[in-house]
Amino acid sequence: MCIVENHQDNLIQMSLNELQQRAIYGTSSPRPPRESKQVAHFRSSAIRAYVLRRRAAGSCETCGQPVSFLTEDDCLYLEPHHIRRLSDGGPDHPEWVAGICPNCHRRAHYSSDREEFNARLKDLIQEKKRKLQLDA
Repeated sequence: MCIVENHQDNLIQMSLNELQQRAIYGTSSPRPPRESKQVAHFRSSAIRAYVLRRRAAGSCETCGQPVSFLTEDDCLYLEPHHIRRLSDGGPDHPEWVAGICPNCHRRAHYSSDREEFNARLKDLIQEKKRKLQLDA
C-alpha cells in the first residue's frame, strides 16, 4: 500500500532508513527557487456563499458529516468543489459546485475513484436542486 505520493519511482522501493537519509540530505542542500506561470480562474463569491450556506447547510454534500470546525470568524468550514474543474472548461455555476469537507475534497481530486466520485456528487447535487425547488 502506498502511504505517500511517489514522484520518483525508486522512492517507494527504498527502506525507511534510506528514505530518512534522503529526506535529511534533501534539507541540507536547498534548491534555488524557480519561476512558474499560473492561470487564475475567477470564481463567483455569490456561488460560493449559496452553495456553502444554503445547499450544504453545515454538512458535507458527499459524506453528510457535519462541519468539524469553525473558522476564526465563527463560520462553518466547508470547501467549494467544482465538479468539473474550471481549468478543464467547467462552469462556475451552482449546479457544478458542491460544499464538501476537506477529506472529501482531496478524494474528489486525488483518489483512484475520483471520476466515479465526482459523477455521484453531480447526481447528489441535481437531487438536492430538485428538492430545493420543491420546497420553494
